Amino acid sequence: VDEIGVSLRQLVRDARVRVQAGDSGATRASIEAFMEYLGHNGNLFRLLLGEAEGSSSAFRDALNREIGRFIDELKEDLVTAARAKNRPLWNPELVAQGITLSTFHMGARALDLDESEHGRITEEIIAFVRIALKGAEAEAAGWDPG
Repeated sequence: VDEIGVSLRQLVRDARVRVQAGDSGATRASIEAFMEYLGHNGNLFRLLLGEAEGSSSAFRDALNREIGRFIDELKEDLVTAARAKNRPLWNPELVAQGITLSTFHMGARALDLDESEHGRITEEIIAFVRIALKGAEAEAAGWDPG
């Protein structure tokens, strides 16, 4: 679990470096890196997802710790980006949790689809992340949906 998580987190970090070099937006680069990882490691990801529901409590605990690391890293990135843009986010930890878990779930869905559908799923994940971030910005700015 640790090795898989480390390799996936490193791939996402590399995507962030590409963003800093001006290649593309952070959301797009990170989601594309995640989908690339799934394309090369689909069976491993399937195994992790399956084991999250069953297997030993030690394995589930390790998997939950790894997901927690993703959430923590994303939260730090979100807070840093929000400060840089002077656009605070409402509850960055909850936003990071929602984005991480939704991305994993939607990515898992892509594993069962034809590869030609992966582009569509990638765009859906990117749209979801942008919606979550805009909503968190609006909430922090005092928007009241009624």
